[in-house]
Amino acid sequence: MDIERRSCFELDDALTLLPESHRAAAAFRQIQPQIEEYLRQSDLVTVSTPQLKSLYASLNRNVVVLPNSVDSRLWLPPADSPATTDKVTILFSGTLDHERDLQVVESALLDLIAAFPEQVEFLYWGNVTERLRALRQVRSAGAFLPDYRTTPPRSSGCQ
Repeated sequence: MDIERRSCFELDDALTLLPESHRAAAAFRQIQPQIEEYLRQSDLVTVSTPQLKSLYASLNRNVVVLPNSVDSRLWLPPADSPATTDKVTILFSGTLDHERDLQVVESALLDLIAAFPEQVEFLYWGNVTERLRALRQVRSAGAFLPDYRTTPPRSSGCQ
Protein backbone atom coordinates (compact mmCIF):
# COMPACT_ATOMS: atom_id res chain seq x y z
CA MET A 1 0.00 0.00 0.00
CA ASP A 2 1.38 3.37 -1.06
CA ILE A 3 0.71 6.23 1.35
CA GLU A 4 1.23 9.78 0.19
CA ARG A 5 2.86 11.84 2.92
CA ARG A 6 1.71 15.37 3.57
CA SER A 7 3.17 18.06 5.78
CA CYS A 8 1.54 20.83 7.73
CA PHE A 9 3.41 23.75 9.31
CA GLU A 10 1.72 25.76 12.09
CA LEU A 11 2.60 29.28 13.23
CA ASP A 12 0.87 31.48 15.77
CA ASP A 13 3.59 34.12 15.96
CA ALA A 14 5.50 36.14 13.36
CA LEU A 15 8.72 34.29 14.13
CA THR A 16 10.46 35.87 11.15
CA LEU A 17 9.72 39.41 12.42
CA LEU A 18 10.64 39.27 16.10
CA PRO A 19 11.83 42.61 17.50
CA GLU A 20 15.40 42.91 18.80
CA SER A 21 13.99 43.17 22.34
CA HIS A 22 12.52 39.64 22.18
CA ARG A 23 14.61 37.18 24.17
CA ALA A 24 14.65 34.65 21.28
CA ALA A 25 15.12 37.09 18.37
CA ALA A 26 18.74 36.11 17.65
CA ALA A 27 17.96 32.39 17.71
CA PHE A 28 15.01 32.75 15.34
CA ARG A 29 17.01 34.95 12.98
CA GLN A 30 19.56 32.13 12.70
CA ILE A 31 16.90 29.61 11.70
CA GLN A 32 14.79 31.98 9.58
CA PRO A 33 15.98 30.38 6.30
CA GLN A 34 14.80 26.97 7.56
CA ILE A 35 11.45 28.39 8.72
CA GLU A 36 10.91 29.96 5.31
CA GLU A 37 11.88 26.73 3.57
CA TYR A 38 9.43 24.73 5.75
CA LEU A 39 6.75 27.25 4.82
CA ARG A 40 7.50 26.88 1.10
CA GLN A 41 7.65 23.06 1.18
CA SER A 42 4.60 22.37 3.37
CA ASP A 43 1.38 21.12 1.83
CA LEU A 44 -0.57 23.25 4.30
CA VAL A 45 0.36 26.18 6.53
CA THR A 46 -1.93 27.08 9.41
CA VAL A 47 -1.71 30.44 11.15
CA SER A 48 -3.74 32.01 13.96
CA THR A 49 -4.59 35.39 12.42
CA PRO A 50 -5.37 36.99 9.05
CA GLN A 51 -2.28 39.18 9.51
CA LEU A 52 -0.05 36.10 9.70
CA LYS A 53 -1.76 34.70 6.62
CA SER A 54 -0.92 37.91 4.74
CA LEU A 55 2.66 37.79 6.00
CA TYR A 56 3.30 34.20 4.89
CA ALA A 57 1.02 33.89 1.83
CA SER A 58 3.89 34.79 -0.49
CA LEU A 59 5.73 31.65 0.66
CA ASN A 60 2.86 29.19 0.31
CA ARG A 61 -0.41 29.33 -1.63
CA ASN A 62 -2.19 27.10 0.91
CA VAL A 63 -2.24 29.18 4.12
CA VAL A 64 -5.31 28.78 6.32
CA VAL A 65 -6.33 30.76 9.41
CA LEU A 66 -7.15 28.60 12.43
CA PRO A 67 -7.74 30.99 15.33
CA ASN A 68 -6.25 30.13 18.71
CA SER A 69 -8.74 28.34 20.89
CA VAL A 70 -9.11 26.01 23.82
CA ASP A 71 -11.49 23.07 23.83
CA SER A 72 -14.04 24.14 26.44
CA ARG A 73 -14.84 20.48 27.13
CA LEU A 74 -11.44 20.26 28.84
CA TRP A 75 -12.31 22.94 31.38
CA LEU A 76 -13.75 22.15 34.76
CA PRO A 77 -17.27 23.32 35.56
CA PRO A 78 -17.54 26.79 37.08
CA ALA A 79 -16.53 27.05 40.72
CA ASP A 80 -19.05 28.37 43.19
CA SER A 81 -19.41 32.12 42.82
CA PRO A 82 -17.14 34.00 45.22
CA ALA A 83 -18.61 36.40 47.73
CA THR A 84 -19.60 39.74 46.22
CA THR A 85 -16.91 42.37 46.65
CA ASP A 86 -16.36 45.97 45.66
CA LYS A 87 -12.78 45.16 44.75
CA VAL A 88 -11.70 45.33 41.10
CA THR A 89 -9.58 42.35 40.09
CA ILE A 90 -7.23 42.55 37.11
CA LEU A 91 -5.90 39.25 35.71
CA PHE A 92 -2.80 38.90 33.54
CA SER A 93 -1.83 35.60 31.96
CA GLY A 94 1.43 35.25 30.09
CA THR A 95 4.57 33.18 29.80
CA LEU A 96 8.09 34.60 29.88
CA ASP A 97 7.78 35.42 26.19
CA HIS A 98 5.04 37.91 27.16
CA GLU A 99 7.10 39.72 29.79
CA ARG A 100 7.34 42.82 27.59
CA ASP A 101 3.54 42.89 27.26
CA LEU A 102 3.24 43.39 31.02
CA GLN A 103 6.07 45.95 31.09
CA VAL A 104 4.08 48.09 28.65
CA VAL A 105 1.28 48.55 31.21
CA GLU A 106 3.31 48.22 34.41
CA SER A 107 3.45 51.95 35.26
CA ALA A 108 -0.31 52.32 34.73
CA LEU A 109 -0.95 49.33 37.01
CA LEU A 110 1.38 50.75 39.67
CA ASP A 111 -0.42 54.12 39.49
CA LEU A 112 -3.83 52.45 39.70
CA ILE A 113 -2.87 50.34 42.72
CA ALA A 114 -1.29 53.38 44.43
CA ALA A 115 -4.43 55.47 43.86
CA PHE A 116 -6.84 52.71 44.99
CA PRO A 117 -4.85 50.42 47.30
CA GLU A 118 -7.91 48.85 48.94
CA GLN A 119 -10.09 48.61 45.84
CA VAL A 120 -7.75 47.00 43.28
CA GLU A 121 -6.03 43.63 43.21
CA PHE A 122 -3.84 42.20 40.47
CA LEU A 123 -3.67 38.47 39.83
CA TYR A 124 -1.05 37.02 37.54
CA TRP A 125 -0.86 33.60 35.97
CA GLY A 126 2.59 32.96 34.60
CA ASN A 127 5.02 35.85 34.92
CA VAL A 128 5.00 39.19 36.70
CA THR A 129 7.47 42.08 37.01
CA GLU A 130 9.50 42.47 40.20
CA ARG A 131 7.96 45.88 40.94
CA LEU A 132 4.45 44.44 40.81
CA ARG A 133 5.38 41.29 42.73
CA ALA A 134 6.51 43.43 45.67
CA LEU A 135 3.02 44.88 46.23
CA ARG A 136 0.56 43.31 48.70
CA GLN A 137 -2.26 43.78 46.16
CA VAL A 138 -0.48 41.49 43.70
CA ARG A 139 -0.65 37.73 43.96
CA SER A 140 -0.29 34.61 41.88
CA ALA A 141 -3.48 33.08 40.47
CA GLY A 142 -1.79 29.67 40.62
CA ALA A 143 1.01 27.72 39.04
CA PHE A 144 1.28 28.15 35.28
CA LEU A 145 1.33 24.77 33.57
CA PRO A 146 1.05 25.04 29.78
CA ASP A 147 -0.78 21.71 29.35
CA TYR A 148 -4.54 22.31 29.57
CA ARG A 149 -5.18 18.56 29.33
CA THR A 150 -3.57 17.90 32.72
CA THR A 151 -4.57 21.08 34.56
CA PRO A 152 -7.68 22.65 33.08
CA PRO A 153 -8.52 25.92 34.82
CA ARG A 154 -11.94 26.43 36.35
CA SER A 155 -14.33 28.05 33.95
CA SER A 156 -15.83 31.38 34.91
CA GLY A 157 -18.96 30.32 33.12
CA CYS A 158 -18.23 32.67 30.20
CA GLN A 159 -18.92 31.28 26.77
